[in-house]
Amino acid sequence: MMNSNNLSTQPSTPKSVWLAILLSVVGFADSFYLTLQHYQNKIPPCSVGSCETVLTSGYATIGPIPISLIGLGYYLVILLCLLALMTTGHQRWLKFFRIIVTLGFLVTLGLIGIQFFILHAICIYCMVSAGTTILLFIVSRMIKHD
Repeated sequence: MMNSNNLSTQPSTPKSVWLAILLSVVGFADSFYLTLQHYQNKIPPCSVGSCETVLTSGYATIGPIPISLIGLGYYLVILLCLLALMTTGHQRWLKFFRIIVTLGFLVTLGLIGIQFFILHAICIYCMVSAGTTILLFIVSRMIKHD
């Protein structure tokens, strides 16, 4: 039988960490969908924006690798960092999370710039990922150090 006093001594997970987990799951799902569509040679339905222009441009892949697959790995690493932070409490996971999110934020700014200023087209799915990364960047600064 578990002692109820033990429960009160364990630190609770901050809401900002749960929000970051939720955001990373949204980003993962978006990237997974785009990656799946890429490998099925399909363009997802897009009633807002110019998804086809963006997703078939030379900027949608790095060699044979779709940007969405890189995004999938990015969101998976974020999820794993957050889960490690929750389970171990080691601040190195928070530092690593912040570094990864900051790099993702900088890449996102570049990808938004490509859509706006080079392609003159917007992909709503790409903007979901961009919004998710921007929010993750903000939330990453809200998570407290021990």
